[in-house]
Amino acid sequence: MTTDAQPTPFLDALRRIEELTKRIHQGGLAHFDSLEAEMTEIREIRSALAQRIAGVRRARG
Repeated sequence: MTTDAQPTPFLDALRRIEELTKRIHQGGLAHFDSLEAEMTEIREIRSALAQRIAGVRRARG
């Protein structure tokens, strides 16, 4: 999703999570093969965002 040099903008990351979530809901178990990959991507995005938020909080004090 991101590199250290160019992290994905926060709102773009949230939009990607929303897009993947919609695809999961629409496809359901019929698209089980892609479901696992999409859930993995969501976890990776959320982890990266959580790290960025924690960094901002540390920087603020």
